Amino acid sequence: MSLNMLPPKPNNMKLKKKTEKTLDTISVVRLREIHDELVDRAASAKKQIDEIKAELLLRYKDEALHEIFARGKEHGEHTIEKDGVKIVCEVGHKVTWDTDKLKAIAATLNSETVQRLLKVTITVPERVYQSVTEKDLLDKLTDARTVKYESPKFSFQSTKD
Repeated sequence: MSLNMLPPKPNNMKLKKKTEKTLDTISVVRLREIHDELVDRAASAKKQIDEIKAELLLRYKDEALHEIFARGKEHGEHTIEKDGVKIVCEVGHKVTWDTDKLKAIAATLNSETVQRLLKVTITVPERVYQSVTEKDLLDKLTDARTVKYESPKFSFQSTKD
């Protein structure tokens, strides 16, 4: 990794107090330019951060995993201190369940046990809802359906296409 990895700070991208240009006074053309410059800088910074994290993984993975396993764990957190710098290694875990097997188990249990053990979520895929033509069923489904709209999101159309 080279020492000059950090991208140069653009000289004309400062957005300061009301005495200078603020976002509400900048033209949309300039907003687009600033946006594109920041997207490029963010991508470059993300790549550099990923390279640093990869280097930390190479250097300290074995030591951190050894310490986590020594505590009888398969996941967790371990802090390593090198040259006065604390490096935190986190080993996460994600649990997935086989839905078909859980359905089969649920079928053998009473309803109270099912409610106590399992989180049961019933949904109707939107494409299925849109295809329902029976009025009575559609009315019932519509009554059980809530639509929440997100806040509008804006972006600039890519000029690289």
